[in-house]
Amino acid sequence: MTGDPSWFDAIRCALDVPDDPEAARYLTHAFHAWPARLHPHTARSLVASFAARSFPDRPGVFADPFMGGGTVLVEAMLAGHSAIGTDLNPIGQEVAWVRTRRFSRRFLDGLKARLEGFIRQARLFREGEPVDRRLVERVGAWFDAPVLAELWSLGAILNARLDEAPDDAAARVIRAAMSSIVVKVSRQVSDSVSKVNRPSNQGAPPRPMRAGTVERWVGARLHELSGQLDAFADNLPTHAKEAEVFTADARKPPLSVGQGAPIDAIISSPPYLGVYDYVQHHLLRLSVLGLDPRALADGEVGSRREQRRVGDVTAAQRYEDDLEAVLSAWRPRMREGGVLAFMIGDGQLGQDILPILPLIERAAPKSGWIPVTAGSQARPAFIPGRRTPGIKEEHLVILATGPTAKLAAPSHEPSRGHTKRGR
Repeated sequence: MTGDPSWFDAIRCALDVPDDPEAARYLTHAFHAWPARLHPHTARSLVASFAARSFPDRPGVFADPFMGGGTVLVEAMLAGHSAIGTDLNPIGQEVAWVRTRRFSRRFLDGLKARLEGFIRQARLFREGEPVDRRLVERVGAWFDAPVLAELWSLGAILNARLDEAPDDAAARVIRAAMSSIVVKVSRQVSDSVSKVNRPSNQGAPPRPMRAGTVERWVGARLHELSGQLDAFADNLPTHAKEAEVFTADARKPPLSVGQGAPIDAIISSPPYLGVYDYVQHHLLRLSVLGLDPRALADGEVGSRREQRRVGDVTAAQRYEDDLEAVLSAWRPRMREGGVLAFMIGDGQLGQDILPILPLIERAAPKSGWIPVTAGSQARPAFIPGRRTPGIKEEHLVILATGPTAKLAAPSHEPSRGHTKRGR
C-alpha cells in the first residue's frame, strides 16, 4: 500500500502505546473486559489527529462500525465530538451505552439502593423457581450451582424490569455491571480462553464459590463503576453529547446514521480473519443475561468457525466481501474529505498467514475510498500445531474520501505496547 508521508507522525504516535497497564484503565475504560479491544491511547491519538487535520475549528462526528465496548466513542466524547457506534453484539450495545452516559451524582448515588431492591426480588424468585433447565444444559458446567442460580435469577429480574420499562437507566447500568463479572465468577480461564480452570499445583480443584458471591461482586463492581461514571461526567466538555449506540450489522448501518450530520471520521478495528470467535467469548454473558446471540452468531465477520465450515479459500473471499460491504455502506454517510482508520491484522487460514493490506487495496477503491497510508508492526501468530508462534503483522490503515497528497512508501513502526489488548 502506498502512503502519504505527512501521516507518518500521526501513525507513529497512535502506535506508540505506553507499557503502563494503567494507561488503558482511566475513567470508564477500566470497566468491563473486552477481548482484543482497541487501546484507548490509539483511539485518543487518532481522534486528535483527525480533528486537527480536518475540522480544527469545530466539533466533529466520529463513528465506529465495530464499536465493541465503546472505546472510540469514549475518546471522541472526551475530546468534545459527537460519537456514533454500531455492533452486532448486544453485550457491546449495553456496555458502550453505559460507558458513554452523562449521569448525575444523584442518579449514581441511588444505584446501590436499586441493586438491593433487585437482589431481594431475585432471592424470592429463585426460592419459588428452579434454574431454567435449558440454561443449565447450555452453560451449567461453567459455574458452581449457587453462582448460576444467582446469575439466572438476577438476570431474570433485570430483564423483566427492562421489558416493562426499557428506559430504566438504573436497570441497564446494573445489568452491565453484572455482565462485567460473569466470567470472573465462572470456571472459565479468562474472557479470551474458553477453557475450564485447571486444578492447582497441588492437584486440588479450584475452591467452589459460595452463595452470595454474585451479589457481592455485582455490588462491588457497581460501586467501582459509579465512581468511573462520575469521573467521566466531570471530564466531559460541557457541550459533549452522549454517544448514539446501535445493535446493528456494520454492513447495514441504521438509516438514521449520518443523515442529520455527516460523519467526519471513522475509527474502528474490524475482526481479524480467523483469529477470534466473538460469540464464543461472550457466550456465558449472553446466556445468563438472556440476550439473543443469533444475530451475532449469524453475522459475525471473519470468525474461525465460519472458516472451518466453508474452508480457507471461501472464508478469505467472504472476509474481503464483508470488508468491502462495510466500506460501501459507510461511504455515503461521510462528509466529503472524511477519513477512516482501521486497526486490522493479517488473517490466519489454518497454518497460513493471509496478508491483509492487498485485500484492503482491492476493497477500498471499489467502495469509494482512497488508500492514504498504513503503519505496520510485527505480532506473534499462535498457529495450531506449531510449538512456537509464527509472525504476522498488525496494520493501522488510513483511507480517505477525497484527493490526497503525493503518495510514498508505508511506514513500519514498532510500538512499545500492544495496540489491541483485552483486560
